[in-house]
Amino acid sequence: MSETGEYIFLTVSFLLIPLIIIFLVDNYSIFKKIGGIVLAYVIGLLIGNIGIIDHSFHSFQESFSGVAVLLAIPMLLFSIKIGSLMKTTGAVLKCLIGGLFAVIITVAIGYLIWGGNEPEMWKTSGMLIGVYTGGTPNLASIQAALDVSPEHFILLNTYDILLSSLFLLVIFTLGKPIFGKFLGFTKVSKENDAYFDKEMNKGKRWIQIFSAFTASLIIVAISVGISFVLFSKIDMLTVILSITTLSITASLIPRLNSNNYAFDTGMYFIYVFSVGVASLADIFSFTNVAPHILQYLSFVVFGSLFLHIIWCKLFKLKGDLLMVTSVALICSPPFVPMLANKIRNKNLILGGLTVGLIGYAIGNYLGIVIAYLLKNI
Repeated sequence: MSETGEYIFLTVSFLLIPLIIIFLVDNYSIFKKIGGIVLAYVIGLLIGNIGIIDHSFHSFQESFSGVAVLLAIPMLLFSIKIGSLMKTTGAVLKCLIGGLFAVIITVAIGYLIWGGNEPEMWKTSGMLIGVYTGGTPNLASIQAALDVSPEHFILLNTYDILLSSLFLLVIFTLGKPIFGKFLGFTKVSKENDAYFDKEMNKGKRWIQIFSAFTASLIIVAISVGISFVLFSKIDMLTVILSITTLSITASLIPRLNSNNYAFDTGMYFIYVFSVGVASLADIFSFTNVAPHILQYLSFVVFGSLFLHIIWCKLFKLKGDLLMVTSVALICSPPFVPMLANKIRNKNLILGGLTVGLIGYAIGNYLGIVIAYLLKNI
């Protein structure tokens, strides 16, 4: 294959594969259970390790993935409901604060225990803060900001997927009887279960997608410009923080905030990023990885849950609120409606989604700041 042909192949593959993944996840239950991110990584690993991509194209793969995640961040943040946050009940805010403190404390303690295993464990700590407050999008953002290797990123995200799956299994099977007995559950009256407005799908899809993409492109361009003004080069840390700040500000614009397809389009670019970054990873390098990373992640996931339970007990917060908040932070907002339906309290959907979106918004800041704080310990 010629050099031009290779570039075309990579570009088409990175853009088309996520569309196929979205189709499979939306239409087949088996792929929905596996999850889009997992499929993206598996396909990316296959593309990168079967010998069809020459190593000379790695810089293109890296750049393509980097641009994808930068474009994704604004579209994921446009839907933040700052007005809803202001109206959020004190109980939800208390539970959110407890969840954030639980993650930060366990990450810091874990760093003191396992930080000596490798010189750049502080970067791992920053990414853990990001992924357990905002999910995979923040993990990807912090990976770019801290210049983490693709192999380490894929490994960390693979372990996260395994542990998050186990976490969900515990919450969905044992959560209600255990947390209900220990913390109690909220008493709710019967009401209309239709939380989501069915009218949301009647908008002009492509116009909304185009407007969200255009706004995202403008924000990325401004952020890159800020970096050049300050440092005469692209400084990823500055770019990521600028994008996050500008995107949250842009969420105050009603047309962007009510865009029904911004979040989904952002997730499409996260899939593009996932396929691209996975194609960079050398699958054979995973065999030499020490178990301390898995131990660290396990400690953070279940240690933070334990601390969160204690917090809720102290502040007399209910078990169903704990479950929804924990799932929103440790996993991601899309799991919130599913859990709310499981525990028969759809009144918690808005609060859970708000918690998850706040995590998206502040995860980049927390992850990067705490990473550098731990680096200097």
